[in-house]
Amino acid sequence: MAHHHSFSPRLSPALASTSSLHDMARNRKLRLLVAATGPRDTSWAQALVVRLSKNPQIEARAIVDDVVPRLTQTIIVMQNRGLAMGAGDRADDIEFYRQQAFELVEWADLMVCVPLDADSIAKMLAGVTDTFLGEVLRGWDTQKSIVLVPGMSTHMWSNPMTKKHL
Repeated sequence: MAHHHSFSPRLSPALASTSSLHDMARNRKLRLLVAATGPRDTSWAQALVVRLSKNPQIEARAIVDDVVPRLTQTIIVMQNRGLAMGAGDRADDIEFYRQQAFELVEWADLMVCVPLDADSIAKMLAGVTDTFLGEVLRGWDTQKSIVLVPGMSTHMWSNPMTKKHL
């Protein structure tokens, strides 16, 4: 049986996450969700999360493709796993990750995707939710900001479809 930890959101009506970041900063820590996709560039996100987690005004969590043990010692990290039902998967496990995605969206004030690969950007724009991060992006509160740093080759960046999407 899979072992799961729950992200229990600790929001009160007075500190709703839809308030402005400026007003919120005076009342409590900024709740920052950092996400990264792609095998080689997730070190950027990991370095960013470690550095920002040292700021007493920021509470950070991360979603990454490959979880590094050093990162889990600093903050709560979720693996960007696939949510499609496979041979060994149970519906309970998939539903658990969907619930975790919902709780992260409720918890976070700001999401920084650094980097987000071309595949994840395309899926985000199409509304595909076959990964944990896809579920978070699809459920994201549009009143909150997302900072998106594309992670792709120069040719991918120059592709007319990329320009159309972004």
